[in-house]
Amino acid sequence: MICTFMEIMWTPFAEPLPVGYGPKDRTKHKYDGLNRNTVMHGLDLEYATEENSLKAFSMLSHVGALLHDLAAEESVFSWYEKT
Repeated sequence: MICTFMEIMWTPFAEPLPVGYGPKDRTKHKYDGLNRNTVMHGLDLEYATEENSLKAFSMLSHVGALLHDLAAEESVFSWYEKT
């Protein structure tokens, strides 16, 4: 099976990412890195580091680029176009 570029780029999002783990998954995987849940609920007060900022920005940039390419390539927003 030949993978397209877009399939390869979306691969990191095929399974749950540690940044989105809930309490059970964090315990199960013994994960204590950057996590949305711990930051938003005030459980991680040490998250404000340059490294974590760069990780978050990198992921946001990757998703933004993918959505831009997807919209341009497949016109996924064609349902919104005015007739």
